Amino acid sequence: MDHAVPTAAPGWRRVFHVPPSKSLHQRALVLAALSAEPVAITAASDALPAGDDTQRCAAAVRALGPWRDGALGDSRASLTLDLGEGATAFRFALALATLRPPGARTLVRG
Repeated sequence: MDHAVPTAAPGWRRVFHVPPSKSLHQRALVLAALSAEPVAITAASDALPAGDDTQRCAAAVRALGPWRDGALGDSRASLTLDLGEGATAFRFALALATLRPPGARTLVRG
């Protein structure tokens, strides 16, 4: 089965200000993972959402790899993503895992 994920046109630049929220921060991580270009997520030091689940979400996104050639990452090696007790991060990681290259196996735990 092929997956088509529309992306913004190259060179598209925007700044979005959002309240300190673990859920919104995790959504930003997912959108960054699907970007064909590098994305920087910054926050004021007092606005960073606290929580192990946000850090685990970020680690899962890094482990999946960058978006290129229609897939997340280029490795087909087995991968385990441990999301702990973060339900939002678990749902996002499960969806992102389906975008790995064909034949890649991913275990999502939470």
